[in-house]
Amino acid sequence: MPNSVLLNGLLFCYHKRSMEPRQTDRQLPYQPNPQPFNPVITSQGEYATVPPIAASPSTTGHNPYEFILNAQQPKSASLGRNALLKRILLVCSGLALLAIVVAIAISFLAPKGVSTEQLLSVAQQQQEIVRVAQTASSQASSQKTKDIAATVQLSIGSNQQQLLQYAEKASIKIDKKQLELKKDSKTDAFLENAQATSTYDAAWRQTMLTLLASYKTSLSTLFTSTSSPSLKSTLNNSFNGVNLLEEQLRSPN
Repeated sequence: MPNSVLLNGLLFCYHKRSMEPRQTDRQLPYQPNPQPFNPVITSQGEYATVPPIAASPSTTGHNPYEFILNAQQPKSASLGRNALLKRILLVCSGLALLAIVVAIAISFLAPKGVSTEQLLSVAQQQQEIVRVAQTASSQASSQKTKDIAATVQLSIGSNQQQLLQYAEKASIKIDKKQLELKKDSKTDAFLENAQATSTYDAAWRQTMLTLLASYKTSLSTLFTSTSSPSLKSTLNNSFNGVNLLEEQLRSPN
């Protein structure tokens, strides 16, 4: 009796198991509905159109051919070009700034030149002083006045030669006609009147002191306006020489 009950139980379980639907008979969660597709093929044997992807349970809707249809430049290459361009612009800006700084430094450190007008004005004054000194050689009554006049002529004439040499090196042309443009007829008239009244020596000394004072002012102005060591040396020597001439002119006869 127990064996028959056990056998009946096993037969019932087998029959129930056989009545359950198989896994293959179950309805799939996704059943594609295939669409007819007739691909067009070119003469080269290639597809004229991209065939569609058959739907499957793993299909996500993303077109795997999208990277071909929508080809774009790699972002990394574009970023690399932008970075290189920025570096080039930065270097160019730095070089331009450096050039500006160097130009400013040169303008401050380089010796300042002098204009033709400045040099010409001083040389013309020297020419006039030498000319007035020459008149005393024949018209002065005192030998001391004649000696001072000769000293003035030699000293100022030497200064003029040094200044003209500098002008030539600086490519500044000064000719003789330009030097004589400051000839003062009023000075000649004054000395002629003094000669007529026998006061020539005193009048000449006073005239020469006036000319030398104006000349010293021009020397100082030119000295300040230039940074040329050679020109400064020439002007300084000329200035000191004028001081000695003034002492001689002020001394009594």
